[in-house]
Amino acid sequence: MNFGLRLRAVMPTLLATGAAVTVSVGFVGIAGVTGIAGAITPEGPRTLQTGTFVAQPSTPVMDTRSGSGGVPKAPLAALHTVRFKVGAVAGSTVALHVVVASSSASGWLAAYPDGGSSSVSVVNYVHGQQQSNLALVQVGTGGYVDVTNHSSGWVELAADVSGYYVGGSPAATAPGSFVSQRSTQVLDTRSGLGGVPKAALAAQRSLRFKVGAPAGSTVALHVVVASSSKSGWLAAYPDGTSSAVSVVNYSHGQQQSNLALVLVGSGGYVDLMNHSTGWVQVAADVSGSYVGGAPLTAGTFVPVSSTLAMDTRTGAGGVPKTALGAGRSVRFKVAGLRGIAAGSTVGLHVVVASSTKSGWIAAYPSGGSSNVSVVNYVAGLQQSNLTLTRVGPDGYIYLANHSTGSVQLSADVSGYQRSADLVVPLTSTSRYVRNISGATSDASTMYTEGCTDAQGGSALVLLDIGAQSVTAPLSPSSPGVTLTGGTTRLTYPQLVTAINGYLDGFAACPGSQGPATIVISTNNDGVFSGANGYPAEQRGIDWAAHVIAPLQGHAAVGLTVLGGNDIESGDFAGDELQAEQWETNYLANPTVGTLIYNGSADGCPTNYGAVNQTCGQGWTQAQYYKLTHGLSPSRIKVLPQVYTSGQALQWANIDATGGNGLVFAGALTEYAACPTATSPGCVIASLQPSEGWASLLYALANGGAAAPPSVVTDLQVDN
Repeated sequence: MNFGLRLRAVMPTLLATGAAVTVSVGFVGIAGVTGIAGAITPEGPRTLQTGTFVAQPSTPVMDTRSGSGGVPKAPLAALHTVRFKVGAVAGSTVALHVVVASSSASGWLAAYPDGGSSSVSVVNYVHGQQQSNLALVQVGTGGYVDVTNHSSGWVELAADVSGYYVGGSPAATAPGSFVSQRSTQVLDTRSGLGGVPKAALAAQRSLRFKVGAPAGSTVALHVVVASSSKSGWLAAYPDGTSSAVSVVNYSHGQQQSNLALVLVGSGGYVDLMNHSTGWVQVAADVSGSYVGGAPLTAGTFVPVSSTLAMDTRTGAGGVPKTALGAGRSVRFKVAGLRGIAAGSTVGLHVVVASSTKSGWIAAYPSGGSSNVSVVNYVAGLQQSNLTLTRVGPDGYIYLANHSTGSVQLSADVSGYQRSADLVVPLTSTSRYVRNISGATSDASTMYTEGCTDAQGGSALVLLDIGAQSVTAPLSPSSPGVTLTGGTTRLTYPQLVTAINGYLDGFAACPGSQGPATIVISTNNDGVFSGANGYPAEQRGIDWAAHVIAPLQGHAAVGLTVLGGNDIESGDFAGDELQAEQWETNYLANPTVGTLIYNGSADGCPTNYGAVNQTCGQGWTQAQYYKLTHGLSPSRIKVLPQVYTSGQALQWANIDATGGNGLVFAGALTEYAACPTATSPGCVIASLQPSEGWASLLYALANGGAAAPPSVVTDLQVDN
């Protein structure tokens, strides 16, 4: 078998970066706008790439009732347009919260860059009811946005801004950056648009449609309930998964809409599920998307599995299990959910479950305040809205009830904007060992490499040796190893001599960042062992006794030497039972300490939350969990291959399948070996170490794991 570099074609990540511009974080003021309180103190200049988010406290920018924002102090007439400044430069995309304060007839609003046009709704409203919605709107020339009233009657409007996405050229391509587009309708059950049946979506049924964004990205999806036979709610989620979290709560006979941030599934599809006892007619449009991958920089978007943060009906989130009274507020913690940090800006979906009087809800970080609505609600009706709200320094957010009656509230999060650059560990060097031959010079060759890696600050080094083998079929008379990528074979004593040279070089050279761990790894391929000539049980015994145990003397100089095994189901001939047999017999040796499992999870699902499922070659996620934890919970750590973001999700799902007990030694990438798909022995390009580590960090946080990986190590080829 050829031990080439093993890469799987799962969810790719875009690596290029967009243009950088220098902006001031926070709005200094809004030029040309008078009568609006709350000028914002700038946080100082910061260089942001195209598509990154600049947060601010919610700031009013227009109100037709008062004339704020330089608009006429008068209702907006039927089919008329109002033009106002939003405090962001042309070409950027503003997070605009639009509120319908009153109206004389039902209708809908379009919002678009000044000078343009749009036939897509951002708010659907009902005569006599207060309604609101968040929209992501491109900013036109001079910093202006237009809103048009599509109705047969007048409407009173207000709008506020909670931040903007930096515009510029070239287009945003960094992971987590926002790619703005003109609002485009992608679904309508009334017309069959989007390839869906031309029929109402029945009770408890789902539909699947393309959103025009690639798998792994996150789409800004505006979902509209056009009509319904019963009250209910809609869930939106990546195709192939499921969700029990609402994106729109609707009442029978009422047109309602909401903006949702939804991960895109395989093939570019998203699913909508109707949670109701009746039918619903639904439409959806897209106003942009966030580039998939592992966000690293401030202002980029990190998607998370929709997660309930609080519910006053159940007390979820540590809030009182009671309705929120008139003029009262509720405080709940968001930091820590799915890896969300204090100071970040979360996509918070706020749901009014029931209310005794009409009113509105404000959302703001702990230590702050706000007189700006995020949800306007009508007594007795279920209503909801998405808001972008900053998390306080203590990790908490407040919701305040501005009403003369009580209200039941719930809130969930669907992602967050990073408030600072992600701090990535220093990359350690790992090696495909192919440059030794059993000669006496091997020790010198490896000494030089050990010295280089120590001086580079490596904290975790994986030396990928190859497969255990015997010299002749059915005859284990001289066991040893066949190196990766060829047929070169060493006996165990020859290998130990070479590795001792590496360890001596590592210990002798300055520059090591404290104690280091060196992992000597084989794999579970049975081809080189001969049919039953070198059974898995004996291979496990020999790797412990004849390779790892003889190298333990280096502990006195601060080096921990551990054994590893690249166990996987796809490329190697060993089956799952043989893997168990190898591990059990290896771990029976008490002198070798922790075992590092550095394999891949071939064929396992790559969708968020896909647990208790089957993987490649009939292996299951539960079996992977057993191999990586269950056989010896205190002595097995995982160093997963994270060459793609999909592999990170595979391991997060395996961890969640077993109850989040895996202990991760770090993340393993092979960018130095496979910087491009055309590099020798490669199939696709590996993630860079920073992205591989971040992908695993985010995936584990989404899966509920408490302990993130602390190390990243990158494989290179030693020829």
